[in-house]
Amino acid sequence: MKPDGEPAFEADVKTSWPQLEMPRVGRVVVVLYGLGDHSKVVVDHSLASQTEAAVRMVESRLGPDQAAAPEQMGFGSVQDMMTAALSDPSGEKRGHLKRSSMWLSD
Repeated sequence: MKPDGEPAFEADVKTSWPQLEMPRVGRVVVVLYGLGDHSKVVVDHSLASQTEAAVRMVESRLGPDQAAAPEQMGFGSVQDMMTAALSDPSGEKRGHLKRSSMWLSD
């Protein structure tokens, strides 16, 4: 684990995952851990944490020009786009979702 402002540490976490969302090597997972006891770790499954993890994973794979492109085109930041997409799983905001998927698939 690589917490902000603290040294990295390792921890074992046992949790259940939905069958179609099993974690893979390289996936970013947001966790909560004990400040005084780093052995106390749980996966944070909240929507906010899932969004944060997805944004971090995408941003880690983008170069500076790619990360800046959505804002230059008026779509907001990568985080803005992904937050909108993840908060609208039914697709009611189709225009934004289409722009997001077209940009990410390029």
